[in-house]
Amino acid sequence: MAISVLVTVIACLVGTVCGAVLGWVRYRCSDRGRLMRIVTDGLPSIFKSIPILVMLVWMHYAVPVLTGIELSPMWSTIIILGLSVTVSSSEIIRAGIVSIPRGEFDAAYSLGVGRRIVALEIGLPLAFRASFSGLLLLYIDTLKLSTLGSIIALPEALHSTDVLIQHTYIVVPSYTLLAIIFILVVLPLNWGAALIGEKIAIRR
Repeated sequence: MAISVLVTVIACLVGTVCGAVLGWVRYRCSDRGRLMRIVTDGLPSIFKSIPILVMLVWMHYAVPVLTGIELSPMWSTIIILGLSVTVSSSEIIRAGIVSIPRGEFDAAYSLGVGRRIVALEIGLPLAFRASFSGLLLLYIDTLKLSTLGSIIALPEALHSTDVLIQHTYIVVPSYTLLAIIFILVVLPLNWGAALIGEKIAIRR
């Protein structure tokens, strides 16, 4: 389970930073013409149209053939999950930015504050507050998706369970134990995300 958590944490940290940048760019480009919207919205849509498992297998087996760069199962999984978090968090954060009253930005611009400062100190902090519960749910889903790494022999929870079954031939109890472990980890996180979302909604 430790490998699953490590892969999830790295993918979520990197993906959230990249998603925040992409979310702000997509927000700023929403009124910049059709071509910019196609570029900023089209590429994430293309990525989302491909199953994550297909992307993971392609990343792990095709990239070394095309580039000569060998990727470990861990890094292949981190890259694909990180891209998934980037795309999904960009949409969540952009929605959070859209929910911010326009007057917040207009007031800053009227005082001569630069666009970069507005983004870093006003737009994104408010957007993260509005999007926090949605991001937590995304992170929980990413933890569950980390089990896909078993297909490329990443030694995460599901792969370790499969190895155990190969040695012990105890199938049903092993998978049942794995399911219980995920319930014990994920269920409190879901409750926490819901509670945080309620508190943020009340404060707003």
